[in-house]
Amino acid sequence: MKEKIMKLEVIEKYSLEGLKNWMRQAAFTTNGLAAFLFEKKYPLQSLVFIREEKVSYREIEPQKNSRLHGNDIVVFACQDKICILRNIYELEVITNPEQPSFILPVKNGNFLKKIIPDTDHYKPAELRSLAIVSDGPVFPVGFEYNGYSHDIRNIGYLELDIIKGVARWIDFTGITEEELFPDRRHDCRGKDLIKYDSAMMQGDEVCFFCPGAKTTSANKWGMDWYALLKIDRKGKRKEKIMDSGLLEEIDQKKRGVHGVFSYSRQYAILTPHFDSDEWKGKQKLFELSTREYIDIQMPRGLAKGRIVQHTGNHFWVSSHNEDNLYLAVCREVK
Repeated sequence: MKEKIMKLEVIEKYSLEGLKNWMRQAAFTTNGLAAFLFEKKYPLQSLVFIREEKVSYREIEPQKNSRLHGNDIVVFACQDKICILRNIYELEVITNPEQPSFILPVKNGNFLKKIIPDTDHYKPAELRSLAIVSDGPVFPVGFEYNGYSHDIRNIGYLELDIIKGVARWIDFTGITEEELFPDRRHDCRGKDLIKYDSAMMQGDEVCFFCPGAKTTSANKWGMDWYALLKIDRKGKRKEKIMDSGLLEEIDQKKRGVHGVFSYSRQYAILTPHFDSDEWKGKQKLFELSTREYIDIQMPRGLAKGRIVQHTGNHFWVSSHNEDNLYLAVCREVK
């Protein structure tokens, strides 16, 4: 089947200063506030807020931690609020970037201690920056745990009712490749926990984009597989929406794709890990309703830009150029 082609045009462009070119996360509220987490001068990060063409910044410093890595900052949207997790015990909530935020305590912050005993060599589990989209009160949060260095291989589920001032952990899971793919031949199923790039919560089910399970470097060897899967909160696979199959069985060329769900819930935004495979470093969209791949024709001057999100009818594109860093708002040319 011939792939669709979508052509984009620029609506608005925002220059950004003092930031690194690596955008960590993005979140969009129901009332039109966009938030982007960028790297700044170490160890600072900066939240960039955009609403009604106005840009504002808020510096964030990760909390100190005695372990090697410490917690990542996790940013997501809950209805008309931007939420920031820096640890498992409290949630920072922002309604208006020009006004002070407030702290919502996570009532059962000791929940993970019941799952991970104090005697565990790998405690505590550390927050990792999973891209999160949810249409309800439950948010899948990424964790590093059990010696998987800086990978997201466990998911903690956080339930929120901001109006009532309630936040609590309700689950913590990981799933092995062997459990996920019982239909693969035995010698191709590993016991490592699968990795996660992004999550989209829909009712009691959650879709994950998973970039394999291999513990060795993807840069050196390539990914073992990637897939888009629907899973219940206990880790049982409900549906395999997209599956690359075992990439190493194609040939010896390094391959791999990362995926982020759009806030519009229309697409998975797919970004190749390498420039040397069939994708040639070019992004694609995976349309969730039709399950079709879409090639992107970027606007003039944005050929090297990257789509970072889609919300409403707008695509947000980052330049990924530290000398001329910007965010551009684009739309499809009909």
